[in-house]
Order: sequence, then C-alpha cells, then structure tokens
Amino acid sequence: MDTSVLPSYVTVTHPNKKGYFRMAPGTDVNIESAVKYEACRNDLFICSYPKCGSTWLHNVVWRLLNDGDGLPGHFNDHIPFLEFDGEEAIGNVQPQRGIKIIKTHLPYSWVPKHAEAKYIFIVREPKDVIVSLYYHIKGFAGSGTSKTSSRYVFDGYNWSEGRFETLVDAFLEGRCDCMDYFEMIDEWLQEGMGESLHIILYEEMMYHPENEIMRLAEFLNEDLSTKKHTFVSDITKNTSLAKMKEEDKKWYKANRTAPFIRKGIVGDWKNHMTPEQAIRVDKRTRQLLDKYPKILKTWNSLIN
Repeated sequence: MDTSVLPSYVTVTHPNKKGYFRMAPGTDVNIESAVKYEACRNDLFICSYPKCGSTWLHNVVWRLLNDGDGLPGHFNDHIPFLEFDGEEAIGNVQPQRGIKIIKTHLPYSWVPKHAEAKYIFIVREPKDVIVSLYYHIKGFAGSGTSKTSSRYVFDGYNWSEGRFETLVDAFLEGRCDCMDYFEMIDEWLQEGMGESLHIILYEEMMYHPENEIMRLAEFLNEDLSTKKHTFVSDITKNTSLAKMKEEDKKWYKANRTAPFIRKGIVGDWKNHMTPEQAIRVDKRTRQLLDKYPKILKTWNSLIN
C-alpha cells in the first residue's frame, strides 16, 4: 500500500511496554505523562477502539453515577482523555460518587492497573467501525491547528480527499488509529469477564439498552432499587443517539466539517462496502468469534 494516501499519524511507543500506538498529529504532546499515570482504587477506565460507542457509554455511565443527570457542560471538562490529556488532567476532575471516570483508547497492556480500579471495554462489529472511522477521520480532515482544550492541540488527519477503499485496506493491515483493531480486541477479551472488567457489545447496547444499563449499574454497585421506577428508561431516552445528535458539540472541541455523532446504526456498512471487502473483514472477525463465542455471540448474525 502507498502510505502517502493514508491519514496522517504520529506513532508513539511505551517506555516499558511492547507495541506501538498511533495518534493524530498534535495529540501526542501528553502521551509521556499519560503512560506514567498510576491508577488509583477509585478510577473507572472506559476503554475502546475509536468509534465503538465510548462517547455514548460515557454518557450512560455519567448519568448512572449522577442520579440520571447529564454532563453539566462539555464532555472533556469532566472526563479526561488519558492519552490526550495526561495525568495532570485526571487530578483536576471531581469524582462522581467517589469514582473518577477516565476515557482511553489505549491497548490493554498500556492501560494503568490497580487491583481495586474498574475497567469497562466496549467493542463493536468491525465493518461498522470502519465506516464510522472513515467519517470520523474525514470530519477532522484539516491540516490546520485548532485547540480542542487547554491541554492539547489537534492538527487534523490531513485526509480530506481520502478514499473509503484505502481505509478498508489500512484497517485490515493495522495502519489506522491506535493499533491493529483485531489484536486490540483479542488482548482485552483474553481477560474475560471478572470483578474488575466489564465487557459490552455495542450491538447489545443498541438492541437491549435497558438491560445493558442494568448490567452496568450492577458492575458499578449502583442500587437501582432506590431509584424511581423510570430511572433506567429515562437514561435510555436521554442517551439515545437522536438526543446526543441534538447536543453534538458537547462531545468534541476541535473544528469539524461534519457532525461528530452520525448514524450509529448497526449494519451501515452495507451502504459502503463491496461484498469482497465485507468478506475480507469477516474473515478476521470470524477468528475472534471462534475464540470468544460466548462474549461475541451477537456477531454471529452480522458476519458471513
């Protein structure tokens, strides 16, 4: 592949861990601080590959910890983005019910660990991830400098003329954001479901949102019996993609040429991928599904 046609990235390494991590230009200024952060017992890390529903999940978790109330202001003012904002930003946010919520796209081995901290990992069927990532990158396509917060500068991906088929190839070769998607998912799922790690499928959040919210509440030790009977349904309604689209600028600060919250539906890949492209992605997805049939069982109906 001609790498000159790829989005622009900065590749960073960890001082003590193997592997690499790709970031958009200008966003790596705090990565050294981020990887030195030492997790605390009251940390809640919400983890994912980009475009797997983590913003949506943060919205749900925030409301669970705040009696159903939404974020009072901009997302980044209350929930630090570990690899973009660094450790200082985590020290500056206020805990919610004693919990500090931290966003990250780092691989499992890079995420700071503490025996009493909690971790939520959300995963999405990769064909839809590719489509969402394509529009995400195109929306941040500029090469100029724009401040997303007081903590870091985002230069954009410099990919306004990028082609969808190029991104499909790059994704399958592990040349997009962060790292190889399939390797990242494998690394997280190897940890399984336990007291400190909660795994969510994006599709289950779409199909059965109230059930997933109740599972999240249990993981977070939130007693729903003390809430009003419409508590879960109210959170479902107030965190719907339609509602989040109404508050689109609440979820990002960089300049965009398109909304941050797009469709969010399951199966939008059918409007973009050729049958050959879908088969190539499904081949790698099947390897994950065969390895983790219980965790990923919802994907059986989504791949060939």
